[in-house]
Amino acid sequence: MPTLNFPAGIYAPSSATWRLRSNTQTFRSPLDGSVQTIELPGAVWAASLSWSVLPAAQWRAMQAWLAQLRGSSGRFYYGPPHATARQ
Repeated sequence: MPTLNFPAGIYAPSSATWRLRSNTQTFRSPLDGSVQTIELPGAVWAASLSWSVLPAAQWRAMQAWLAQLRGSSGRFYYGPPHATARQ
């Protein structure tokens, strides 16, 4: 599945929370309860975005885009609206 772009024409969210999620795995022993944790390479950014109200046309575009993601298997490009790419 290709990596999708965030739909053009959708205005910036009313609120956004960004956090860096580390790639770790934890194993708890069923025998003595000890815990082993390993840190793996490849931390990823996670975001929670909210819109107060979207106009009908934008909402329909957002619904179609979310359907194209096909659940958690989908990947997409998105960044903070105030950030710009520098070359």
